[in-house]
Amino acid sequence: MRAKIFPHFVCVLLAIAFSPAVLADKANCDVYKKGKHQDAMSGKCSVTDKHSIVKIKLHNGDEHTLTPGNKDKKFRDQNNKKVSLNFKKGKNVYQWEHKRIEITFAD
Repeated sequence: MRAKIFPHFVCVLLAIAFSPAVLADKANCDVYKKGKHQDAMSGKCSVTDKHSIVKIKLHNGDEHTLTPGNKDKKFRDQNNKKVSLNFKKGKNVYQWEHKRIEITFAD
């Protein structure tokens, strides 16, 4: 019996260890382009962080994958564009040159 359970236990542990850390499954993302709120893109979103790679999935299906840059709070997106992270009134704000995503995490 013990020999049959052990492989399943190891598989469960590996699945947990290698699954992304979900920061928020029920976050809210406000998207701005050139300072204008984008209603169609804004709304519920999910945010994950695994090995310092942040993935933001917007409710309309758009995804942003941010890999760590060479300085603290600096990232590059999937198109190699520079992104910085700031904190503003309880929000995580990811800022591109002409776009920003403000994330509010649900309690």
